[in-house]
Amino acid sequence: MMFCRIRAKHRLPSKHSPGYFVTYGGQFEAQQQTTRVIGLLSITSFVLMYRILFNLLHVHRLEMCILMNIPLTMIRAVAVIWFTTGTISIASLMGFITLAGISLRNGIIMINHYFHLMKYEGETFSKIMMVRGSLDHCSPC
Repeated sequence: MMFCRIRAKHRLPSKHSPGYFVTYGGQFEAQQQTTRVIGLLSITSFVLMYRILFNLLHVHRLEMCILMNIPLTMIRAVAVIWFTTGTISIASLMGFITLAGISLRNGIIMINHYFHLMKYEGETFSKIMMVRGSLDHCSPC
């Protein structure tokens, strides 16, 4: 549709004239390229986070519990953007990356606290221990 409007407004030389073509560039092209780079770096960082967590915890199930917080956090962030501005920009993508890091850090801290309760305070891995560990990290309102 956009090409038809441009063609109607601007007369291009005939098809037989070599060297003439239409390209779209500028800010839109730069944003598309930046979005692709951020997507590729996000996938790479997700794989690296998994590797680092495996070296730290050595349990795939715990790593997946921590990493599952990232998509859940992103769903909430997209919902907030959708209800407010409705525009996902490069700045909001950078905010998503920061939010993913904070979510990952909170999960690691929580799992380490559970390990601390089991190792140094004699707790067994149970629902009571998880509730206690979670309440220890709740911030007062």
